[in-house]
Amino acid sequence: MKLFRSLWTSMPDDEYILRLRRDITFVDRYRFWLVVFQIALLVTVIWVFSGIIPVLLRIAQPANAPAVFMGFIAGTALGLAFGGMIYGILHGLSSALGGLRAERLLIKLLDTLSADELEIQDDGDQDYDDIKEPQDQTW
Repeated sequence: MKLFRSLWTSMPDDEYILRLRRDITFVDRYRFWLVVFQIALLVTVIWVFSGIIPVLLRIAQPANAPAVFMGFIAGTALGLAFGGMIYGILHGLSSALGGLRAERLLIKLLDTLSADELEIQDDGDQDYDDIKEPQDQTW
């Protein structure tokens, strides 16, 4: 089903490499602002979560005992939502600080391979008569 295929599997390699180069230059250019934004998001989520805790404690009064199950479900949902947000923020922060090392290594490897291919193509008129044939070695 084409609807559920991810973008990187349907994208040609050259276009994917160009997209990686653009992403790396974007992160390099706006690294400071990305870090500031991620830290601001982290502080905001922690502030909102610390504000929700007293509200949840006021709801958990003895008179509200029949609604304990609903409170448990709401607390679990809030915990998962805030946990996911904090995970996403920390992942973005580590990516901004880490500098996309794997992508840089991939670009460096592909540049090296393409340079080697160009050298091989330039040396295409090499005379192969002086190359010695490998001798059969028996042990």
